[in-house]
Amino acid sequence: MRAMGLFDKVRAAAEKVFTDPLPPAEDATISWDDSQPVAVLVESDWLNNATGIDNHYQGHDFIDRARGIPYRFVLEVHRPGVPAYRLERRERIPAKVEGSYLGYEHRVPKGATVPLTVTGPGPEEFDIDWDGYLAHPDRMRQTKRLEVENQWDAIGAQFERTTKPAMVAKIRSGSQQAVISWAHAVRNGAMTRADFERNAEQKLRMGHLLAADYERAVLVIEE
Repeated sequence: MRAMGLFDKVRAAAEKVFTDPLPPAEDATISWDDSQPVAVLVESDWLNNATGIDNHYQGHDFIDRARGIPYRFVLEVHRPGVPAYRLERRERIPAKVEGSYLGYEHRVPKGATVPLTVTGPGPEEFDIDWDGYLAHPDRMRQTKRLEVENQWDAIGAQFERTTKPAMVAKIRSGSQQAVISWAHAVRNGAMTRADFERNAEQKLRMGHLLAADYERAVLVIEE
């Protein structure tokens, strides 16, 4: 039996998660009061403490977790009265943010919005308010949605590079036929528009469906 490679593992994980109820796309953005400084995690890398590089397959021991889990972030910072800006930051986050002590883990996903506590006027003078992040009632819905989106995007980033052109063409042809079929099902009342968008989004993000084919299917629904 062929050993399962990284691409296969990521794809299998994405497909497994996709079978569970997925929050609507709008829940991937947490709303905060306009006066609350926030940052969007444009990049979020879980680091191996020993090497200082991204490593999603080697854990941290209990003592290391007690000191906090090392991450690398690229943040898009939004502070009232200041134009948005980006910067990189490495820091140890509290293990409770991942839920590591409770027998489950949710990495802090790329795309998450986190509240900030400003400590001074300089662009780097702020702390991420992890307690505020954990307390937000929509955090877990956002986390689940972003985890799935990021898995789909990881597949899409590798799809054409790791798949033979003939197979890419075959998969996209099948997706083109599928999305048109779904569009007719929406028109006939056999599928909801939300389910159509959910199915199409997965294929678009994974690179299995071209945007032009999606747009043609939308015209079938709206004509």
